[in-house]
Amino acid sequence: MLLFENIKYVPAKILFTWKPLIREDLYNYLISVILPKYKNVDIAHDEQHIRESLCYAKSITNLLRNKITLHEMELIFTAILYHDVSLVNSPRETHHINSAKIVKGDKILKSFFNQKDINIIADAVEDHRSSSNRPPRSLVGKVVADSDTGPIQIDNLIRRSYYYHISNSKEENKLKIFDEIFNSLNKKYGKNGYSKYWLKESEHYFNLISNNAKERLSNREYMMNEYNKFLKQTV
Repeated sequence: MLLFENIKYVPAKILFTWKPLIREDLYNYLISVILPKYKNVDIAHDEQHIRESLCYAKSITNLLRNKITLHEMELIFTAILYHDVSLVNSPRETHHINSAKIVKGDKILKSFFNQKDINIIADAVEDHRSSSNRPPRSLVGKVVADSDTGPIQIDNLIRRSYYYHISNSKEENKLKIFDEIFNSLNKKYGKNGYSKYWLKESEHYFNLISNNAKERLSNREYMMNEYNKFLKQTV
């Protein structure tokens, strides 16, 4: 099982752990054409996030073992590569819908998959948002959604939230930025947050990694210390 305790250091070589599972021409298309598009999105959703999601997906599918097929692994890999791609020129609020449209409109992708598979990939992309109250429509979609959510790793959540904020807001006061990050993270990941896992395997695995992070997440003093530590190291 893959397990990176500090996910911000997930290496680019995570892609190569998937390579033997994906048809060569499909892999080359996704890595050379689709992945580079993430250089033009905010840092919170860049190539690093794709690698994180692939890392988590590999661990989840290892836990699923006989419940998932090699073909479904291709669908998962493909859906993860597309799930945030519309953020290049689409607002976050509708990016899941627009990314699904990109899947359905990609003529080259259709040369690798039949229409049924295209629909599964598009549905998985559309269903990945953690704020959705509707369960993903397939096992592929549940793996993609849970991989996108990932475990509650506070340093990584602060990093992603900060860079998303400065990419989408004119606010420069560091304390006000912290307040927004603190409130948004607790709204999503806190004890009564809306974020959820759709697979029991994901929930068990990520809770082990998170190590009671929900309690720390609600501790404002602790979170402020982590935020200041991030600013000293990064900004």
